[in-house]
Amino acid sequence: MAVVYGVIIADYYLVKGGKLDLQQLFKADETGAYCHDGGWNKKALVAFLLPAAFSVACVWVEAIPAPEGISWVIGAALGGAVYWQITRKYGSFS
Repeated sequence: MAVVYGVIIADYYLVKGGKLDLQQLFKADETGAYCHDGGWNKKALVAFLLPAAFSVACVWVEAIPAPEGISWVIGAALGGAVYWQITRKYGSFS
């Protein structure tokens, strides 16, 4: 869940500059500013999957030392950083 938190925080503060259009946020049709790719934010999914794979590897692969006390911070930071880099390179939806 820390990776999801990192993606959400990066999207709100770094990508959107702390601004949301509340009318568009709750718009149900496909013309809304926050509806994209059939309802899936594929950039956010990629930004989730890459750090999540690292987190799972830390648990399952014994050769990788697990940073137990700060693992959620690392997951959030990786998720946010990957999402921010993807949106910087390929642009944001809104």
